[in-house]
Amino acid sequence: MVDTRTITVIFNPNAGVGRFKVDESKLISSIGSRAMQLERKIRLEVKRTRSKGDCFDLSRDALGSDVIAVAGGDGTIMEAVNALVGSETPLGIIPIGSGNDDIVSISGHNDRDRCINDILEGTVHLIDVGRMNDDRFLNVVGLGLDAEINHMVTRERDLVRKIGPALTYTYGAVKVLLGFSPYEVEVSLDGGKKETHTISLCTIGNGTTCGGGYKLTPRAIMDDGLLDLSISGYLGKMRSIMNIKKAYDGKHVDLPGNRYHTFKEMRITSVDRELPYHIDGEGGYSSRLEFSVVPKGLRIVHGPG
Repeated sequence: MVDTRTITVIFNPNAGVGRFKVDESKLISSIGSRAMQLERKIRLEVKRTRSKGDCFDLSRDALGSDVIAVAGGDGTIMEAVNALVGSETPLGIIPIGSGNDDIVSISGHNDRDRCINDILEGTVHLIDVGRMNDDRFLNVVGLGLDAEINHMVTRERDLVRKIGPALTYTYGAVKVLLGFSPYEVEVSLDGGKKETHTISLCTIGNGTTCGGGYKLTPRAIMDDGLLDLSISGYLGKMRSIMNIKKAYDGKHVDLPGNRYHTFKEMRITSVDRELPYHIDGEGGYSSRLEFSVVPKGLRIVHGPG
């Protein structure tokens, strides 16, 4: 007798814009059809988010499901991660956002059909989770220039609809760089001595990829018990603009003035003014941030790429 597996799908109807928009009924139908093809007996429970924070609450309510599958963007997935860290319930990702960097960092692709197959197969893997102050993150935190670009791109959803996330991010990088001033920060890794840096890009990565494909922490491994830190010194406006492609390819880490480290704990303090940040795409500002890693803190049904 084949057991019936309960899959709770948490669907964010606001995820994606333009050509990235997904029809909920078609998505649920495709999950059911694929389950039949694979001869998997499942019970689908579909929950819809209505506002920010709903995915966290719905994930908590669904603990004990065989899989909680989040159909949304990276911000929605982060809410589920905060609810599921340390639990026995695994996370599945159905990428319907405009960037979908989380699943790219995990599996090396954002193919929705392959993700649905993973959810139906239900093979569990353990991966690390990052912590920034009281929040957990799955993928990447950006500080300084990266965060300023992220804040601008968040306001440009119409442009994302027209040209896609990666090109919008590149446009945002050029626009922000023309008026950018670097940040002075103090950084301490694993309880060590404070170091002062004048930064443009500063990225803390559990995963490799953000901004619709930019590999800002290209050496990150999501199950090594460490976070990666990439700090890029300020090269000036024109040199920075000319090196945008290198940042996309992950080759900015070889530029003069870049520092790349792995760590378990880090403290960073802004010396001159509040530091903009994004945590898995969700923006904010702070003068002091603390980071740590939760080794093997999340059960997930997607295998490493």
